[in-house]
Amino acid sequence: MKKFYLSLVIIISLIIFIPTNNKTTYADIQTEYRRVLDDTTPFYKNVYDKEPLFFLPFSYYVKIIGHSGEYYHVEIHGDNGQVAIDGYVPSKMLFEDNLPVISPYLKLTITTAYTAVLFADQGLLNPIQYIFSERTLYYYGEIISEQGKLFYVGYNNKLGYVKESDVYPFIIQNHPNDLPFSSPDSATQDLTATADNDFFGLKSIIIACLIFAGAIALFITLKNSHDKQKNLNYYEENDYE
Repeated sequence: MKKFYLSLVIIISLIIFIPTNNKTTYADIQTEYRRVLDDTTPFYKNVYDKEPLFFLPFSYYVKIIGHSGEYYHVEIHGDNGQVAIDGYVPSKMLFEDNLPVISPYLKLTITTAYTAVLFADQGLLNPIQYIFSERTLYYYGEIISEQGKLFYVGYNNKLGYVKESDVYPFIIQNHPNDLPFSSPDSATQDLTATADNDFFGLKSIIIACLIFAGAIALFITLKNSHDKQKNLNYYEENDYE
């Protein structure tokens, strides 16, 4: 009987502790994205850098991979042949729109119009390589430097800057997800409109108070004038007595 109970305990233990699936599931892990809602959201290589690598494209997303003080540690790209890069963005400049994110990053290629130089720095002092005309570059972002507008691009798995004048003109389409407002300037415009409305309301209240005060003053003046006239008539009538 003891052997039976021992065997039963062993069987139950095996049933409990044998794993039902030896594959790790990541179903509970959700990728966290934040959205860029203006044209001046900086992407820094390190949190202590004073100058950003570039400004992120409006309306697109970054993937959150960590936090560092007032910054999000983020990642962008890594698909369609575009090299993934990580960096830091001020957390207050990113927006959580709670929309489904299917294609978070801008998939844009630009083309060299002339033989161009890929530079490692915004000062255009450290060339990486020459790039012939009609070559395709992966676009990451842009920045205004002392040398003019520069585009941060990828070419042949190398990253760097090319001058705006060295590529054909192009247009950046907004991300297909709906925006909380219509343009990068709309947030500022909304704040300005709110301030204007508040000022108009305050102005209306002040005008109403002045009109009310004027009416009271006019009433008091007329009443005093009437009282004086009444008293004058009283004294004049008494003069005849």
